[in-house]
Amino acid sequence: MPKKLLTTLRARAIMALTFIFVAMGLSCMLIISLVITQRLDSFEQELAAANVRRARNSLQQDMIRIDNLVKDWSWWDDTYEFMATLSADYVDSNITPDVFRNQDLSAIAFVGARGEILHASYMPRGGEELEPPKEALLDYIRKTSLSHGQDDLFSGQPAVVNIAGSLWMTATRTVLTSQQTGPSRGRLWMIQEIDEAYVEKITQRTELALQIHVANAPELPQAMLALRSEKAMNEALVTPERATIWSGLLLPDAAGGAPI
Repeated sequence: MPKKLLTTLRARAIMALTFIFVAMGLSCMLIISLVITQRLDSFEQELAAANVRRARNSLQQDMIRIDNLVKDWSWWDDTYEFMATLSADYVDSNITPDVFRNQDLSAIAFVGARGEILHASYMPRGGEELEPPKEALLDYIRKTSLSHGQDDLFSGQPAVVNIAGSLWMTATRTVLTSQQTGPSRGRLWMIQEIDEAYVEKITQRTELALQIHVANAPELPQAMLALRSEKAMNEALVTPERATIWSGLLLPDAAGGAPI
């Protein structure tokens, strides 16, 4: 066989093998790249879901804090006596602007056994003086108080509620003696408004970019519109959008409106 022909065949074989190995290498790199990308996407979405659950947990921690505070006040002989006497000394000592600021409260209300408001105070964000709460908030307090049976001495759970377009965390308990005995003299309410200042506070606490909206609000981000049709209240919705990953969860509205 001529030497030139052997050289040509060898060159062609080397070129063919080189092409095969390069193709195999590129295929492996492509497959590995796709697997890694899928895993990274999956990890990012799992992290986004975990972050929104962490934000919800932070909100619920504040709800538990208010509930524990309302228990301390409701199951206290001084409060039990106040519900019968409406003592000015009790109000002067306990219902003060400093108490609202120190406990991060927006409103405190005392409701009699027949649903009558015995005393109610509201502290505007950044305000210096107490004011009467808005009538819409008082209406919700009256109606919800009457929905609890007088014989159910320990009813009441912290909740999030949408009242006339404003969001609130509420906690209420039956007023009993310090020994947690009755008869009930009504209910005590403690409430914190979920306003822009609160959202900023929880944003700093969680180090997450947070928004809190009613599900049917027009300002709900486009990526989260699917929340309007979500039925699982505890399932996180994760939606990638270009370089941003949105995640959201629903909370029930205690007033029976659209979820939050």
